[in-house]
Amino acid sequence: MQTPLLSICIPTYNRAEYLEKSLDSLVNQENFSQIEVVISDNASTDATSDVCRKFTERYPNIFYYRNEENIHDRNFPVVLMKAHGKFRKLYNDNMIHLPESIAYLKSVVESFLSERPFLFFLHGKTGVKSQDEDIYECKNLDDLILSTSHHFTWLSGFGFWEDDCKNLESEFSLCDTKIWQTHKGLKTAASRKKSFIITKKMIELQRIQKRDFSYGLYTVFFQNFPALLFQYERTGLLSEKAIAKVRKHMLFTLAGGWIGNAQENKTAYFGFQRDFMKLIYEDYRKELYYPAFRAWRFLTSAKKKVVIGIRDRIKTSLIGGNLIKLKRKLNLRFY
Repeated sequence: MQTPLLSICIPTYNRAEYLEKSLDSLVNQENFSQIEVVISDNASTDATSDVCRKFTERYPNIFYYRNEENIHDRNFPVVLMKAHGKFRKLYNDNMIHLPESIAYLKSVVESFLSERPFLFFLHGKTGVKSQDEDIYECKNLDDLILSTSHHFTWLSGFGFWEDDCKNLESEFSLCDTKIWQTHKGLKTAASRKKSFIITKKMIELQRIQKRDFSYGLYTVFFQNFPALLFQYERTGLLSEKAIAKVRKHMLFTLAGGWIGNAQENKTAYFGFQRDFMKLIYEDYRKELYYPAFRAWRFLTSAKKKVVIGIRDRIKTSLIGGNLIKLKRKLNLRFY
């Protein structure tokens, strides 16, 4: 195919059932034939190759590559290098692409094609600062990090222009930090005159049944990510005040939210960092707001236990069982 405007780049490993649904959500979009999809398989041992071949045989704009061995996070720059698009958008392999999302993404890329600023995609999420605009221009690197917070580590937030994807082999060593995409994003944003955040939600996440967090949640988010930010603080591109705000935001929303909830998932594998909160305590115990966090976490956990206890009792009654079914049908949350 001729050089496409847009490449959808998907690194994958052992998620055949999720990848299949993700690809289905792409090929059913009106503008699908105008883009390129590149899949880089990290030597999966499940049915990933069968799933991908089913799509490549039917769609000539889907390309499947399989690594000889699992190269872990190096697969992120590798999939970008295998793509041909003027803009190369990274996605996780469990994304469901919402209807007309590709048409919108193409329109965004087309609008920025001449100046090629750094683009980051929040997909409806918020950072320390929340923005109402679908497209928000950042004033500086502080503004970018405050507007994205820990979401600036999320693979599916990133996309890079073709010139940014040259000689990526020289950056392979950065993949050992598990946040290569963040290194690349900060470097690219710092080198551009302008950066924009796209806040419009274009994807849904498929819930992974058995999550593997053995890469080290604490190490990645609470050591490697702040250490990278402080590198830019030392060069004067990021302020210490902005980093402090992001660290506080991460404590309440990441440690107390997503990671806290993940720890309650009995099927999740955490490896050597199962006792995450003890590590967090060592990092944050001297902060003035840490006691407030502990109190908030205790109250939130107590409230959740009460609600779950009531729910379990309701389930045992006939009327209650029907109410639970209605709750699920209407997608309601009570805690």
